[in-house]
Amino acid sequence: MGTKTGDSIPTRPSLLNRHKTGDNPASWREFYAIYGPLIRGFALKAGLREDEAEEVVQDTAVSVAKHLPGFVYAPSRPGC
Repeated sequence: MGTKTGDSIPTRPSLLNRHKTGDNPASWREFYAIYGPLIRGFALKAGLREDEAEEVVQDTAVSVAKHLPGFVYAPSRPGC
C-alpha cells in the first residue's frame, strides 16, 4: 500500500475484500468516508454542481458493488 500523494489515496485491499464477502454496512460507511470526498472532489473540479457530484459518488459506489465480486486486486498491474 502506497502513501497519500496529491489528490489520491492508497487502495485499501482489506476494505475491498470486506465488500466482496457480502453486505457489510460498516464497510460501506468506511468506503464513503474514505473515497466519497475524493470522488466528489474530482467531480467538482470537473465542473459539476454539488448535487451532480453527489450523484457521481453514488453511481461510483453502485459500480463498485456490481464489479467488485470479480475484481482481483493486483497492485503491480497498471490500473489497480
